[in-house]
Amino acid sequence: MGFARILAAVSVVFLVAATTYALDIDREKAEVRLVEPPLVAAESLQYDTLEIDLAFGNVAVGLPELRRTKSICVPEHSENRLKDAVEVPTHYYEVPYSAEAGVMVVRDAEGRTVYSASIDALNASERFGYDRCRYWLESTLKKDYETARAGFQQSLRESAAEYYESRASRLADKALFYQVMEERVPYFTFKDRRRDYSDLNAAAERARVGYSLLAAYRAEQGEAELRQAMDVWRAALEESDPNDKKARINRKITARLHESIGAAAMVLGDSAEAVSHLEKASRMGLSVSRADGTGNQDLLQRARRRKAKARNNDGLPAHPADLERRIAEAEPYRGRLPVRKLRPGALAELRSEHGRFTVNAASENLAAERAEHEAAVASGAVNPYERMVQHTSIQGFTLFVMPYPQKLSEFPAEVYELEQLNQLRVPNHGFGSVAEGIGRLQNLRVLDLSGNSIQELPVSIGALKNLKKLNLSDNDLSRLPEEIGGLENLKSLRLKGNPLAPGEVERLKRLLPDCKIKS
Repeated sequence: MGFARILAAVSVVFLVAATTYALDIDREKAEVRLVEPPLVAAESLQYDTLEIDLAFGNVAVGLPELRRTKSICVPEHSENRLKDAVEVPTHYYEVPYSAEAGVMVVRDAEGRTVYSASIDALNASERFGYDRCRYWLESTLKKDYETARAGFQQSLRESAAEYYESRASRLADKALFYQVMEERVPYFTFKDRRRDYSDLNAAAERARVGYSLLAAYRAEQGEAELRQAMDVWRAALEESDPNDKKARINRKITARLHESIGAAAMVLGDSAEAVSHLEKASRMGLSVSRADGTGNQDLLQRARRRKAKARNNDGLPAHPADLERRIAEAEPYRGRLPVRKLRPGALAELRSEHGRFTVNAASENLAAERAEHEAAVASGAVNPYERMVQHTSIQGFTLFVMPYPQKLSEFPAEVYELEQLNQLRVPNHGFGSVAEGIGRLQNLRVLDLSGNSIQELPVSIGALKNLKKLNLSDNDLSRLPEEIGGLENLKSLRLKGNPLAPGEVERLKRLLPDCKIKS
């Protein structure tokens, strides 16, 4: 091969590589101060009146278990400790002790329950005589334990009480006080010699400035910069085309935009919007966890926790100065609420009270979440079928449209917005038509519309170029559109149970010569 031909081959390889890898996405991370609101509405709390009732079961001390170890020991009256040191076998006891799960209830000045929680059962052990040269004889250890047993067991009970008191105090802190954290969040810049991403990169710079201002406690300016960046990202999503790799806002960039908006929304305290965008990012790209906590799965988990915790409280004050004031007012009481330890016999009573409180709270949370979701669906902000998308590890995404056997009069148009779907399985739901919008689901590999009452397929069915399996069994189809021949990757077509016109199967075999047709 001549030099010119080699040069031409190398040039082709270079051009292919440049075309394939032209898009470069850089992930940057920012560190900001994030304030998480308490579980209980802070406005309603008078911290100086609160106290904690704590109950736990009797502390049971188990039988001591003999252990052996080796110790470096020196005779008591040794003149040369280094020379006289010897290794001797010694003994000690491992003494187990336990108490059943406890309950803590926070009450206000009128004795009303403000918050309650269960505390995990205690199962622990303590050493007696460990690493003491005195116990090279087992008999000496046994004798000393018999003498000190009563006092040692009492110290274990005191240790248990300290454990429950410490846990109760920490649980109260998480429920009643603002949590101030340092948060790591990502933002992205984009490089491509063929496309202009100056708007997105300018938004990324605004986000960087906004996060920096928030970290410097300049909340108003930081939030303003961040919201302007989010407006640019949302505008870019309007032109998103996840099915076209060559689009300016393709699948990868769409996922990164959702991730950027979700992270910013979480920092701004809007956990609902954060969860919505981070779920979309997770579905569109690989689920990623990172050591620094900036992976989409890490962010999503934190946003979900904060959304769940924010349902029954007043959230964060609108003005940063109000937030700083509330934190300052509450801080002297953090970790210092008085704890009243009740007798073990009060455990059942406190547990019953905790149960009533949590059941009522759960019911209110569920009702609030349902109302919030219904309002978002009614406003068009949330796709009602988004939550029904399930991920399967082998074939991709699957949509369970409605719990069987609920019937639908027509195929839901909102499903056409779920462009990430690889599978769409909606058998036996009774709808009689499929709209042209189905052509938007160009990622589909599997489509199951069996057991419905479909009389005609739209011509847009031919746009599903990636479709491999199509199940139309048990419908009312007599003829399929000519555009079905555009399904160049279709390998399986099921048509059993349809009143097909004479010669229809033969026509379809000519349109789909590489497809196995079952009728």
